[in-house]
Amino acid sequence: MAYEAVPGSEAGVLVIGAGPAGCTAAISLARLGHDVSMIAYPRGFEAYEGLAPRVASWLRAAGFAAALRVIPQPVKRRVEWDGSSVDRNAESIVRRSDFDRALLEDAEAAGVRILHDQVRRLPRAGLDDSGVVLASGRRLVARFFVDARGRAAHRAGDSRDGPVTVSIAQLWQGPARDPGTAVTACADGWVWLAREENGICFSQLNCAADVPGRPGVRGLAAWLRNRLESVPLACEWLDGCAPAAEPVARASTARLNLPLAPHGRVLRIGDCAMAVDPLSGSGLFQALSSAALAPAVINTLLRMPDSAALALNFYEDRLRHLFERFARTGRDFYRAETRWPAAPFWRERAAWPDEEIAHGMRRARAPEVALRAVVDDGLIRQARVVVTDDQPLGTWRVAGIEVAPLLDGLQATRETERAGALDRLLGQAGCNAQNASAVRRWFAGLQPF
Repeated sequence: MAYEAVPGSEAGVLVIGAGPAGCTAAISLARLGHDVSMIAYPRGFEAYEGLAPRVASWLRAAGFAAALRVIPQPVKRRVEWDGSSVDRNAESIVRRSDFDRALLEDAEAAGVRILHDQVRRLPRAGLDDSGVVLASGRRLVARFFVDARGRAAHRAGDSRDGPVTVSIAQLWQGPARDPGTAVTACADGWVWLAREENGICFSQLNCAADVPGRPGVRGLAAWLRNRLESVPLACEWLDGCAPAAEPVARASTARLNLPLAPHGRVLRIGDCAMAVDPLSGSGLFQALSSAALAPAVINTLLRMPDSAALALNFYEDRLRHLFERFARTGRDFYRAETRWPAAPFWRERAAWPDEEIAHGMRRARAPEVALRAVVDDGLIRQARVVVTDDQPLGTWRVAGIEVAPLLDGLQATRETERAGALDRLLGQAGCNAQNASAVRRWFAGLQPF
């Protein structure tokens, strides 16, 4: 079977999937000097996302100019949970088709080559000349492949899964009203609602995959409408609305898709590597942030192969940590809803993944300095970091300043003299006032040290 090199360079990187994770990795790899191509295939249905303000901040810092232009101002989010109703936080309502097109625009602006096609087969382990087979019949090879197909990717053999969950999305058209979003619980799941000021509404029912009575494609629309009519807040939001498209059911089970590197030339990223329960409220943010780790890992694999084990262990440790953190956050949200404790949906999710305390709630222990892998100028290397209960993988820098040497100096100083000692150490490190203030705040949270 003959394979052709990805256009541009046989030594390049081919990113499979052009969603937020794929575009993040592709842009970062291009900025690191790699020749990058990306296979883009549009999703077959319209969907909406609720983006927290920190997503826009992340995109701004990463230079996603086009994507930022399609993110509207945040709107209020109403939360009805455990019998109470509050306006909590805010989020921007983003149409995914617009957002995905803008991400492609940002990728092209960064020099990423876009190939519009669909993958039929991935590279096979043990075959140096194995590449991807596309729906068009083309067969492509590259030096490295990035699997960014999201939840559509196959479950890996060693995956760690949460309770099996399905999200059933429906697009509606109704009268013009104030925009907003809402979250509400029901006996066998929970619903996310979004409304644009033009009257377009979006509902997503999240329930167990084996919820009693759920039909296949035929009959799904009627079943979903009947289900939503039993949820008071959904009735209120969808009053006067008519379906604008057929409902779409898709898997939304939390999953850590191990192994993250199936073989030496493929790395999974984004939701293909780690997908969280949608109740965590951080799905898109975690896809972006976890994908942001991958370019340094890939850059190390390609340019410093002797450090391959260090890079891959760093990547797996980080994603395991993120997965457990988001899983416990979701578990605590489920536990906060106490009206249906015996219902299978709520009972299973309130018990998964474990009984460990969630991130940020651990009892503080004295910090210590350890040698850990870090990202340094686009590569993975080892450095001395400060390890705490809250950050078990370690903190290397705060505001660009290495904190391990500062902790060394403080621990060598009497406790009564530490405030002055920190100022002295920051001065020796050449900190400006803004960075010094950030480091002081960080150390203030390390008590006891």
